[in-house]
Amino acid sequence: MKDDQEEAFEKILSTQLGRTIDFVKFAETKNAALLTFSSAWIIGTINLLTGPNPLPLGYNVAFCVALPLFAVGGLVCILSFVPQVLAKFFEAEDDSMSLLYWGHIAQIPVARYHDRVTERYKPHDSHSVTERYLDDLCVQISVNARIANRKFTMFNMAAGCVFAAIFVLALPPIWWGIRAFTK
Repeated sequence: MKDDQEEAFEKILSTQLGRTIDFVKFAETKNAALLTFSSAWIIGTINLLTGPNPLPLGYNVAFCVALPLFAVGGLVCILSFVPQVLAKFFEAEDDSMSLLYWGHIAQIPVARYHDRVTERYKPHDSHSVTERYLDDLCVQISVNARIANRKFTMFNMAAGCVFAAIFVLALPPIWWGIRAFTK
């Protein structure tokens, strides 16, 4: 009879890997949205600064300060999309390939992949999964969690730049209000 605990553990790890990959997707979506927002502000700011109409008092400086902040925020978002590969996070002790990692799978000839997966992951009669499969799942969970964490950290950095830019753009009306009340 197959080991029910092994099977349950494999389901837990598979579910966790799915959740971790969902976090990577969510982080990428957030970075894409912030990149779009920053890009729109960059284009709008350039149009306003180079347009024929003069800007209200203080906005020339505010837009000149906000523009690089939006640009840095956008660049950080772009950097968050640079692929992170398994080798950056994990080196197998025996130099074996993970048959769950796309970079390693791509190195295996198509005709050999089925054989490699079968020999590595097909469990013996008394087991429902192999130890190597569980190990490879754990590596994928850990690596994808680190990738998600990196993407969320970069989002927070980019969001800080964008918030600073918006704050700078809010300063001229605040300054006008203070001047109006102090007269």
